[in-house]
Amino acid sequence: MKKAHFLQSLILLVAVVFVFAGVGIVAPRNAEALSGGEFNASRIIDDPVFFNPSTMLPSDIQAFLNAKLPACDTNGTQPYGGTTRGAYGASRGYPPPYTCLKDYVQTIPGVGADAYCGGSIGAGTKTAAQIIYEVGQACGVSQKVLLVLLQKEQGLVTDDWPWSVQYTKATGMGCPDSALGTDVDSNQNGCYDEYEGFFKQIYYGARQYQRYAKQASLFNYKAGQNNYIQYNPNAGCGGSNVVIQNQATAGLYNYTPYQPNAAALANLYGSGDSCSAYGNRNFWRLYNDWFGTTYTTVPFAWSYEGQWAYVDASRTSQFTGIPTVAPNGKFYVRVKARNMGNQTWESSFLNIGVSRPIDRASSYADGTWVSNSRAARLLETSVAPGQIGTFEFAIQAPSTPGTYSEYFNLVAEGRTWLNDLGLIFLFNVTTPGEAAVTNATLSAGQSLSRDDFLLSTDRNSVLTLRGDGDLVLYSNGLVPWHTGAFDRTGSRLVMQADGNLVLYNGSGQALWNTETGGNPNARLVLQTDGNLVLYSVSNVPLWASYSISVPDNLSYTNITLPPNGRMYPGQVFSTADRRYKLIMQTDGNLVLYSPSRAIWASGTDGKQTAFVAMQSDGNLVLYERGGRPLWYTGTANRPNLRLVIQQDGNLVMYNPTAQAIWNTQTAGAQ
Repeated sequence: MKKAHFLQSLILLVAVVFVFAGVGIVAPRNAEALSGGEFNASRIIDDPVFFNPSTMLPSDIQAFLNAKLPACDTNGTQPYGGTTRGAYGASRGYPPPYTCLKDYVQTIPGVGADAYCGGSIGAGTKTAAQIIYEVGQACGVSQKVLLVLLQKEQGLVTDDWPWSVQYTKATGMGCPDSALGTDVDSNQNGCYDEYEGFFKQIYYGARQYQRYAKQASLFNYKAGQNNYIQYNPNAGCGGSNVVIQNQATAGLYNYTPYQPNAAALANLYGSGDSCSAYGNRNFWRLYNDWFGTTYTTVPFAWSYEGQWAYVDASRTSQFTGIPTVAPNGKFYVRVKARNMGNQTWESSFLNIGVSRPIDRASSYADGTWVSNSRAARLLETSVAPGQIGTFEFAIQAPSTPGTYSEYFNLVAEGRTWLNDLGLIFLFNVTTPGEAAVTNATLSAGQSLSRDDFLLSTDRNSVLTLRGDGDLVLYSNGLVPWHTGAFDRTGSRLVMQADGNLVLYNGSGQALWNTETGGNPNARLVLQTDGNLVLYSVSNVPLWASYSISVPDNLSYTNITLPPNGRMYPGQVFSTADRRYKLIMQTDGNLVLYSPSRAIWASGTDGKQTAFVAMQSDGNLVLYERGGRPLWYTGTANRPNLRLVIQQDGNLVMYNPTAQAIWNTQTAGAQ
């Protein structure tokens, strides 16, 4: 007896309402009201619904999974096939314990952006909900679609005793039906090795739908043309011609290349006949039952695809960090937005305008704007639903140093303002700082041990050999370059007399080097442009990290310590007008200064402070050399907080939704 597949089981219906970002609130369908006659083989799901990466937050996904499966039969104690589930699973090679999707946790590798998934995913130990969210964000696919895909393929959402093999082939990606039961991989799981495992299944499954869209000519089923689609793998069962209306539907057919026949649609929650196939029927049915219609329901809506700021009008030199310009300067921006409505955008009527409030004149309007309240027209002539449009314009800075911001939103002129997603450009207007005397150079014969560092003369960049053995360059709170931790064995960085820069472990074994031997008395310099350069005695560059900051850091002021960012002794963060300063002092004290006095301090003076870290868990911690914490804010378990020194003198920690979590209560202090 085989473990019952979810397709033969009734689906638990839970009346939960979720928000589609940008397309309003859509209630799930009542199963009894959904009929096979509503299935449209040409239009299974609309592009704006499918390719919407912001439909659910991790908390939404977790709540959904908990609601679908309140309890898990972890130990397999429930009866099954004349015995217990645990005994039956063990007889098939899958003994308990069983982990349900709502409780699933996996340690995943980091994945960089590529041509198909434009966002990166960080390494770490993450819940299934977090993985689903991050993959959706990185690959531009709805988290709701990914949940339906997991259920359609392996029933993972509602299975209360899933076997490990169901996670191995969670979305069926790289697990061809024709190869089931054969050795297509070293583990004999029916999936190719490179696709095995929950994270890889989710990631490469979502990525594949982007491949279908971006390399459509390589695949069998294409939008906008007639396609012959079979009812079943058995060609004798026949099929019909289908004019596929959009890319998402074409992608579903490329992933599962069959359409439901009349028998499958007549018994929407059960089986059809010997010629029936159920994959795309079940996708459509599950989505409707769980999340509502698969069709876009509003004319004009958008979702955020990205924003960028550049130094130059040709948009080739991108700012590193917050855009920073001189008084009366300007910078150039690009915004990308996905059409989430059911109407095509036209450049004749779709603009990006100033918002919060709408229709006001902006103080930062450039002479190239359409008007002082409309920054730019849609760059493309037209953008169909589900596709991405572009807006480009300049922002004119005021004459007074400070931190400024402007909100923007899309407007269909003469029709409506679109949903307001809070698109904001934050920028600093500042004057160049002065170079300080720091240890910015590692000369021949000198070395760095763990927790030692070089500090650039602008005090915005640090090169340090961290306690985990990784040689890391921090510039404006970010990490543009590092060597890797080499299993945490890095112990000493040496600028050798022969000109080679070498990282050694504790046993004297070389782990990394610049391969610049033969250049006696070369030196390593951490420059004010954020670049780490190794120079010969005649000032010829021999090696570089190529981590140049834009603008040069002497013209930049740090106001934000991002998640995973650090400050080292001697570093200074300040407001754009340089009135308030946060200094990690060499005496071990972290101090916030007004123009006239110290207004807040960590009280750690006299300690051997190594650095202060804005940890990814939300805690701001001062560490001494060796890794012992000296002081902390007590804000752990609030991921991705950032520390901001505000123009009013308050030091504030914000969460990703701009909610203040902690502050020094120093606003307005003189």
